[in-house]
Amino acid sequence: MHGFAIFFQFRIVRAGWQINWWERVWNEDYVSDVPLVHVAINWLRKNLPAGDRLSIVHGDFRNGNFLFREADGEITAWLDWELAHIGDRHEDLAYLLQHSYGHYAEDGKTYLVCGLTDRADFLKRYEEATGLPVDPATLKFYEVLNLFKCAAITRGTSPRIMIGGKCHQDTVIAYAHAISYLLMEELRLVLEEVI
Repeated sequence: MHGFAIFFQFRIVRAGWQINWWERVWNEDYVSDVPLVHVAINWLRKNLPAGDRLSIVHGDFRNGNFLFREADGEITAWLDWELAHIGDRHEDLAYLLQHSYGHYAEDGKTYLVCGLTDRADFLKRYEEATGLPVDPATLKFYEVLNLFKCAAITRGTSPRIMIGGKCHQDTVIAYAHAISYLLMEELRLVLEEVI
């Protein structure tokens, strides 16, 4: 029982580390403060999930970050591991659900996760394929955390890099900053669901 209690506490602490890390990134990089970011940080601190197991988390798990064979659809490699860490699988799952990585079906109403299938079907197939349950509250926590991380990167770090002339990829950095407004709106909408 003692080992389980330590393991359980580690999962809670791990989510807290993520919040601390990205809050520090935000505080060191932002050019103009955004109150919505602080609302997200406060909500995250009050809603730390316990989780049920530790996993390898990719951190940027989405379409576009893998290679596959066209003939059979077999994934042959995962790319961009720089945000990888030990954490909760819900973090990668929630990242895939972000609207910036999918689109709406021809009906204009059905959002397709990564352009593949609707959210309910996606989560059902995930549970069937992995044998692991998806906890809605934990998933929501990581939706907020991922959008907060994206805000720190696109609304905080990207403008700092542009102003400082610290990158040779000005167009990519400008694009990242431009999509920050879409990500911030998605963060606002998700927070409205839970607050």
